[in-house]
Amino acid sequence: MTGNKQLRTSARNTSSAHQQMKMKCILLTALLTLSSHLLPTAEAILPTAAIDIQINDPTMPDPSTVYTLLASQGNFAPMPPMDSDLNPKLVPLLPPQDDPLLCGTGTPSLEQKQRVLSALKDDATTAAIDTARRDQSDGGEGKQKFAFLVPRGSCTFQEKALTAQKYGASGVIIYGTLSSRYGYNETTSHIIYPQEYYDYDCSKKKGKGFGKAYIPASELIDFDTTPAADGRSKPYNSANDQLLAGDNLCFRYSDYKGSFLAFEKQCPSQQCLLTGNTTTSDQNPAGALMEACCAWDTHVFLYHDDAMYDPETGRPYEPINIPSFYITMEESSTLLNTLNARSASTEVTLTMYSRWYPKYNVATVLIWAVGVFVAALASYLSASEIHHATKMIQNGSAEQGSDDTGSTESIDNSGNDTQSSNNGSPATTVSMRGYERVVDETGSNETAREHRGAIPPEETLELTPLHAIFFLVFSSAGLLTLFFFKIYNVVKIFYAFGCSGAIMQCIVIPSYLFIAKKLNIRDRVAVTIGCGEIGPVTVIELLAVITSYGLGGVWLYIAFTCHHPDTILFFWVMQDIMGMCMCIMFLKTMKLNSIKVASILLIAAFFYDIFFVFVTPYLTKGGKSIMVDVATSGGPPTADPSWCEKYPDGPECQGGDPLPMLFTIPRINDYAGGSSLLGLGDIVLPGLLLSFAARYDAAKKLVSASHSPSSRRMSSSTCRSGCGYFVPSVIGYAIGLAMANVAVYVMRMGQPALLYLVPCCLGVIVFLGWKRGELSDLWNTPKVLLSCDQILYGTMEEKEELVRDEQDTLGSTRELS
Repeated sequence: MTGNKQLRTSARNTSSAHQQMKMKCILLTALLTLSSHLLPTAEAILPTAAIDIQINDPTMPDPSTVYTLLASQGNFAPMPPMDSDLNPKLVPLLPPQDDPLLCGTGTPSLEQKQRVLSALKDDATTAAIDTARRDQSDGGEGKQKFAFLVPRGSCTFQEKALTAQKYGASGVIIYGTLSSRYGYNETTSHIIYPQEYYDYDCSKKKGKGFGKAYIPASELIDFDTTPAADGRSKPYNSANDQLLAGDNLCFRYSDYKGSFLAFEKQCPSQQCLLTGNTTTSDQNPAGALMEACCAWDTHVFLYHDDAMYDPETGRPYEPINIPSFYITMEESSTLLNTLNARSASTEVTLTMYSRWYPKYNVATVLIWAVGVFVAALASYLSASEIHHATKMIQNGSAEQGSDDTGSTESIDNSGNDTQSSNNGSPATTVSMRGYERVVDETGSNETAREHRGAIPPEETLELTPLHAIFFLVFSSAGLLTLFFFKIYNVVKIFYAFGCSGAIMQCIVIPSYLFIAKKLNIRDRVAVTIGCGEIGPVTVIELLAVITSYGLGGVWLYIAFTCHHPDTILFFWVMQDIMGMCMCIMFLKTMKLNSIKVASILLIAAFFYDIFFVFVTPYLTKGGKSIMVDVATSGGPPTADPSWCEKYPDGPECQGGDPLPMLFTIPRINDYAGGSSLLGLGDIVLPGLLLSFAARYDAAKKLVSASHSPSSRRMSSSTCRSGCGYFVPSVIGYAIGLAMANVAVYVMRMGQPALLYLVPCCLGVIVFLGWKRGELSDLWNTPKVLLSCDQILYGTMEEKEELVRDEQDTLGSTRELS
């Protein structure tokens, strides 16, 4: 019979692929568990501060204008509040002429301070002074608040800030200059030239470059290419800065002049630094040509000066209490031009503040909601077969109750009704996934017989305690392999192909079938593949394969070619969809049939997570957490932040991008960027327990629906009063995940989410089972699940007999051939 062939073929395929499926599922569990923890959100280092420049001029059509400059901050100084309104307005002031770089040692004399106050009155208008807030904190009523604008160089950032504080400044803004990149060796009397790559870049690769020029030494101010008779050379003259910036010497003597490699087209800063290399040219036989290359103009982190700290206590000898900012050469040029262009009626003030960012981002709440939703949905769908069977029984019973002609309704798997005679017997015939169940109205007579054209049961794997051991072995081996061999791209490839198949099964094929049904398009076989057990492939299946794996290929291409691809909308949305489909397919395949196995698996994962997150830093070189290192593709960048500002694609600046086995949502309204992350392992491992609860509740309804209508009504009324485990376990999962997110914010480091999820999920089910007197049944395989499987698929003996019959049939076929 057709039904026999289909069911037996399914049984044979299930038996032949069962061992392979076990290994696949265990490996998949290990792969997903690599990301089973929460990661801290990313934070940007540069720039983290801002300066509002306010210009008030009543003689202008627009009397008040404001523009903002971004700045980096020093770790030796306090960070001002994030709101500009909470910070005082300061009068910008240049350093005194006898200490232009604020590198003077000791406390400024009273005379020096008086000269600063005098310069403040002379340099700023009375209106600006009156607008600036008064210093009330140190009793200095009437003391104007001001900020020094000081060029970089000659001493450390912390020394400049301390000197500014001693002068009475309320803030210091250090700005970059070309001259600060040169040094002078007093011992040898030679210029110390800037460092390549750190200060400038001359490189030209693959038709791209940063710009280079060869400038005659005679064009420079007070610059000698040859030392004096005694071997001494003059220091670099800062007056050359103006000649090496903008449309001056660098543009005029640009290498590759007139081409797209010319200096003005390649150099981002439009400024150049002398490298110290010289050459000669036939066009300039009288003197040497100085090589000049494109200068970097980026924000730098203001590091502290170790010499200004007590080595025993680690505290500074003199603490700095004023904000200390750094701005680039381009930004300082804008600010200095504003000050130089002001008239007698113009007042200029500035406000220094930290850039605003949300301490508790909405993305954290969204990722929590996504995690709870996917865990609940995937767990609920894992019991879809049971829900479908219960619905068919209930529908069949309702139709039988309204049938007065002595016939019964048989509802096939497509939802169509077929008439069958029952010879007047009060029974209902309902087909369910491979079987027709004939249910006596009193519930006393139940038989099962094969149903023609039935759909075979889905392929699943019931987990045992032995699988928990395999889980630990494979997860640990996979984690250590990635930690030592850094094969993160291989993981991305496997994950992309695996998720493409999951998307095809969960979304693409159902969508195409729905569209075909709406358009009344009949599917047909497109090609037959004799390799393996693929067989005929329909047009819809072929289109689904092309669509799903095409999307996966695009996602993989972006992952390999883009820096920080999680900022691209398609990438992170697609990754979240892939993760959701993977969770659904995982929980549809992997089954827990007792909380004894759940307890062993989850407690094993619990200690596994804690060990690889918290214990391994004490066992590895450099104190690295193996779990965090692997989850972030090798850990954070190893290079200096200032270096990565210049070369973000360099190998030493890579890392920090998490592996794709997670849900990600970019942080909202946060200049620092970054994402809120949730590993798939935090969903599928607790999801196994949630799936067990969902199937247990559904099995109760199915078994109850197989009895008399009065029993069904009583069971339904009882369940509405709160007899289930699924909803409480989902609530426990939501609470545990919320606790894990709070812990990330409190501890400012990655958290093993299973540390919070396992007690909340497992504890809820154990407590409810104990309170209801069902703990013993839940601990071992519940009888209601065994009854449910028998209703759906028959007994194990029947399945084994089908397998033996099919094997005998195949043997006979081979002998005949």
